[in-house]
Amino acid sequence: MDRRQFCVSGAFGLALGASSVRDALAGQPLVSRVIYDSRFGASRAFAVAAQRRGIRAVAIRGDVTALWRHDLDGHWARAGGAVAGLTTRSSLLCLEQMARDHWYQVRTRQPCADGLISWVIAA
Repeated sequence: MDRRQFCVSGAFGLALGASSVRDALAGQPLVSRVIYDSRFGASRAFAVAAQRRGIRAVAIRGDVTALWRHDLDGHWARAGGAVAGLTTRSSLLCLEQMARDHWYQVRTRQPCADGLISWVIAA
């Protein structure tokens, strides 16, 4: 297993509810969608793995503004549940700030290869 495969499998473990994430998300629904940055191969592989498991994957290219306006703001306003991702730190920082509007927060984060970070945001 190379570094990219390790990163993708670790990030996907977060999305599926690995034991440490299950502890962080006690009482929360499973991850309803994953966010990935289409500029990075590892992030695209993460999305493919999620889609194979029936989890909706949503692409960004660094900027999360459209994602926020057209998806996440309403999703979290309806208490739509946890979201996982494999993105850059700056994308996560923006999402983290936006999630606070709905009392959601980053429950877990793990640095990965290529400057990416895997994460889960939940209530």
